[in-house]
Amino acid sequence: MNNKITTKMNVKDNLINVMRIDNIDYISLTDLARYKNPDNPGDVVIKWMSNKSSFDFYSLWEELFNENFKLAESREFKNDSANNSFTMSPSRWISTTNAKGFVSKRGKYDGGTFAHPDIALEFASWIDPAFKLYLIQEFERLKYNETYQEKIEWSVRRSLSKINYRIHTDSIKENLVPTLTDKQKVFVYANEADVINVALFGMTAKEWRENNPKLEGNIKDYLYSVFDSIILRDVVERLGLKDTILFDLILQYIVDTTGRQFSAENVINFLKREGKSISTETLYTYLDALCKALMIKKIYRYDIHGKAILKTLNKYYMTDLGIAQIKNNNFEINKSFAIENVVYNELLERGYDVYIGKTKDGEIDFIATKTEEKIYIQVTYLLESEKVINREFGAFEEIKDNYPKYVLSLDNTNFSRQGIIHKNIIDWLLESN
Repeated sequence: MNNKITTKMNVKDNLINVMRIDNIDYISLTDLARYKNPDNPGDVVIKWMSNKSSFDFYSLWEELFNENFKLAESREFKNDSANNSFTMSPSRWISTTNAKGFVSKRGKYDGGTFAHPDIALEFASWIDPAFKLYLIQEFERLKYNETYQEKIEWSVRRSLSKINYRIHTDSIKENLVPTLTDKQKVFVYANEADVINVALFGMTAKEWRENNPKLEGNIKDYLYSVFDSIILRDVVERLGLKDTILFDLILQYIVDTTGRQFSAENVINFLKREGKSISTETLYTYLDALCKALMIKKIYRYDIHGKAILKTLNKYYMTDLGIAQIKNNNFEINKSFAIENVVYNELLERGYDVYIGKTKDGEIDFIATKTEEKIYIQVTYLLESEKVINREFGAFEEIKDNYPKYVLSLDNTNFSRQGIIHKNIIDWLLESN
């Protein structure tokens, strides 16, 4: 077996080690016991294991889940467990019965007794029921974060692998989308930036710097150089555009305002502040070039009540979120729009025609249609308050038909109500189609 401390949890200001063995988590009973007795946590563990009701629980657990459990030896202990003098230690229990619900690990800082979460939660309940609830909350958060990161890594790599357009040369594919290592597949990333870095380069920013000590700048600087020297030059030359700077500025604006209603006037004013004066006609020439280069996509509005496609107040989304990552100056504050972009791209990949839904008093993020199928979708980063919940679910109030209506967010709790389905975005991305 391969023992490894994978992470730590903070439960009421107590750091709790979690060890993974063969893809099964084991929580440190020793660390949990410090909540009750900081000086002698081992005594707390032994006291609990010597309790008859505790013994009945963890011995039954072994009978149910351990096919190599020595039942005869356990029953001998069971006969003694009713006596006040009965004492059981982790090492004695493991060595005598071949128990797998407990693990003993040596180490000054991360050693002690570990137990399967089922047993650890029972132990925490014995210590303090309230403490158990905090432990459950923190452990669920830990597992959700691990799952989310694994899924988001998959999602990013999946999205990048779909981009096989002609402007993305073999050089781009070789340099930007390498195969991830086993080590990186299980890495718990600190933030979205590292997920992107691994997806694009096969390594984190720190690893990239260690592997490329002679290169100037950081990993993002390098990606910029690849973009400027290959993608941008290729597109501009292919489409016969004269002003590379103007092209790049317009792309920058689209990236920074992804998912928002497009206004030619706002773009022209932005360009004017950057020292570029252009006509509306020229602006649309460059926007059309960006669309032809498959770098951005235009999405039209659909009047739900009038049942007509509208040509005004459309939006733009990015084809490649890898480009968005390096061109977006406000990525951290634009997470909701980035997520909208992911959902939009996925709907297109699934074969839907996608529109913005215009209602009488508002809009629906997406209406997706395919043959006789139609779905409505609202997308948000998190349903973090009752106000946000009411806003996202309330967007469907004017729609009286019976087509499926979804709210997608990164929440792990199911907020479905009144026939409107709430789903975790990552779970939705992983659905078979």
